[in-house]
Amino acid sequence: MIEENIPHKLINGVKFYQRSEIKDVLAFLRVLFDGQEISLERIINVPNRGIGEARLAKLREFSRKHNKTIFFALKDHFKQLPVKELGKEFIIQKLHPFMKTLMKYKKLLLSKSNKIYRLLDAFLQEIGFYESIENNKNLRGTAKENVKELIKSIETW
Repeated sequence: MIEENIPHKLINGVKFYQRSEIKDVLAFLRVLFDGQEISLERIINVPNRGIGEARLAKLREFSRKHNKTIFFALKDHFKQLPVKELGKEFIIQKLHPFMKTLMKYKKLLLSKSNKIYRLLDAFLQEIGFYESIENNKNLRGTAKENVKELIKSIETW
């Protein structure tokens, strides 16, 4: 931005796009648009869904078995998930609702009549992201405002 002489603000010494809440929101957008593997791995447990390294490893293994990214393996082969290894309760209460919500908003984003910034805001609300960052003691008190600022910039873009 400096090189291009674009007006910008530096808040609390941390670059805006380096803030974890901003990285998470951008990762959600990438997953919604194209199911990006690295982005899904960043946000699959945001907010907390009980997906630690062990469950993530099992999801990676499941996706490799189907020669797809985790997102597309879950989307296309959800009923074949290894229930014994992942846990039935986890699949029903955590993973299924998350995938259902992702697919709902992915479909809405493909519709040209929907505004990206409105859908993103609604998606973040629906998955409990705002509540999660408000309750996260490791994030600065401005985390929600930062996300709203990002959404506002998407609106004007």
